[in-house]
Amino acid sequence: MARYNAHDQQQLAIFGPFFGTILLTIIVWVYMYIRRIHFFQTTKLPLEQLTRSGGLARLSPPGVNNPSDNLKNLF
Repeated sequence: MARYNAHDQQQLAIFGPFFGTILLTIIVWVYMYIRRIHFFQTTKLPLEQLTRSGGLARLSPPGVNNPSDNLKNLF
């Protein structure tokens, strides 16, 4: 059975924040797409309006845009 000393614990300490950030990114990403897909299905907007730069941000409510803004802030 392997034993970890203090030096090994210091090297392994980075994995907690690393995996926490990855988990948070995945959660925000999934939430963002759930909100966007629901918005697309309920509004039936023409795709031409959404393909222009800033089209989705201009037409969608803050509840659809905020998860995207939060995902950008993670990076």
